[in-house]
Amino acid sequence: MRRRALLLNGTTTVSVALALGTAGCLTADDGSGTATTTPATTDTGTRTDADTTEFGGESTTTEDDAAVSAGDAVTVAGVDLELGGLSLQSSFVEHIWPTWDAVAADDGLYAVLSVTATDSAPFLYDDPPLWAVVDGDRWTDGGPTLTAMNAEDGPERFAVPVPTGRDLDDVAIAIGGTNGTAHYPLRDDHLATLRDPPDLAATTTFPEETESRYAVEFALTIENTGGSAGTLAVAITHDNIYDKYWTHRVTAAPDRTTTETFSVHPHAAPGETVETTVDWGLDTRTATVTVGDSTTTPDDDGESIT
Repeated sequence: MRRRALLLNGTTTVSVALALGTAGCLTADDGSGTATTTPATTDTGTRTDADTTEFGGESTTTEDDAAVSAGDAVTVAGVDLELGGLSLQSSFVEHIWPTWDAVAADDGLYAVLSVTATDSAPFLYDDPPLWAVVDGDRWTDGGPTLTAMNAEDGPERFAVPVPTGRDLDDVAIAIGGTNGTAHYPLRDDHLATLRDPPDLAATTTFPEETESRYAVEFALTIENTGGSAGTLAVAITHDNIYDKYWTHRVTAAPDRTTTETFSVHPHAAPGETVETTVDWGLDTRTATVTVGDSTTTPDDDGESIT
């Protein structure tokens, strides 16, 4: 698994402008109108096999397990997690501060659960006590549960692998809490997606030379030949910065092709080359583009990150 420092931007637009800030830091619009800044750091994190016994969790459904949904709270080792909504994604950008990693499940999709933590909970990043319960049995074939943490070591999202392509009657996300296991069931529309999942393939298109000295524009095209809408989490960087990345989520409707346009702002001189990497978990692409000498700033519909 790759370990790389990234900066999150959760917005998805048809054209998103990205730019390098001052030396040693990077700012980004997080979609709320507030800029966030991240200093360069070094990752030392590791992952081990999940063990939920210390959180009091069981691996199968029992009559005593509590049913929860958005708005409920589950206490995990003294930290209250207020539960948000569930969504399905074909890939996920894991964030274990300060590192990021675009990952696809070994099998199936990710059920992504948003949460709000009442306190710092850095212990949740390594072995988060969440797993899929499928028709009463624990399912682990998709790989480990992943976490997206914020700068304060609070979890923001968990990505739990769930199976696809089978006749599923009941799927829930089990949360090993201090007082027992809670089960967050997937809705009927989630189950319909799992039974007829998306089938996504992505390609990128880069120019040989930029039209402007200020931006490298490229396109990401996602083809969905499956029966349901699918979402890819995408990480983008270029080699004129050190350990900084941006992430986006792109959704393609069933039996449709979607193209998103992005820009990176490498602050390179005319004639220099910029190496840009795009990673969507299922695959990755790196392209080298020569910077042109035009002073025209490309038009775009996205927010510029400065």
